[in-house]
Amino acid sequence: MVIVDGLTGRQIAPRNVATTTVWLHYRGLVVVALALFGNAELRVARSRAGVTAASAAHAGLWDDPVLAMDVTRIVSGMANPWMFMTSISFTLPVSGRLKTEIALADAGHAVELHRIAEREW
Repeated sequence: MVIVDGLTGRQIAPRNVATTTVWLHYRGLVVVALALFGNAELRVARSRAGVTAASAAHAGLWDDPVLAMDVTRIVSGMANPWMFMTSISFTLPVSGRLKTEIALADAGHAVELHRIAEREW
């Protein structure tokens, strides 16, 4: 429709619907793009929101287990002076703590999203 009007409509550009419509849409897109992506403060805030989203995704997970190995040589007094020791350890979470950690991380992410929305509008 815009192409047909551009070819057959009025030849004065400001009165041609095709030219005016396309120009207005282009300007509107440029303004929106500049408002959303041209603001350095908002880009930093969105990056910070990405960090809080990642923190919320990993909240409530158990700590990684640790596998350790130790080699010791006792200098004197033993027939076999070399000792090899291994250990594995992991932390058991306190009851209710993981749910609280998840709730806190989700709340922090929600606050960051509200801050971004407040800055955008």
